[in-house]
Amino acid sequence: MPTVLKSLTFNGHSVDIIRKSGHDTLWVEINGRTAAAIHCSAASIQPMPGWTIPTGMDSWILGHALGVHDRIDSPGRDHSTDVATDQNTMGR
Repeated sequence: MPTVLKSLTFNGHSVDIIRKSGHDTLWVEINGRTAAAIHCSAASIQPMPGWTIPTGMDSWILGHALGVHDRIDSPGRDHSTDVATDQNTMGR
C-alpha cells in the first residue's frame, strides 16, 4: 500500500514523496498526479512520460526524497530535528 513519506509545497504546488513498494524507488506526486520516480541509489529523478519538472524544483524534490530515504534506511539515527513538512518560497 502506498505511504506518503513527506508532504511539501513548492510555489503553490503540493508535492508528496511516496513509497509504493520496493526499497530504492520513491515516487513524486505533484498536485495529486504521479510526476516522477526517484531512484535513490543513483540519486536521480526520472519524470513520467508527459511531465517536465522545472530546473530548481527537480533538485529540491530530489534533496527531500533522498533525505526521507535516509531516515528510512537509518532508523536508529536521531531524527528528532527532521521536519515532516516544508514550505518553499523560491520565486516569491
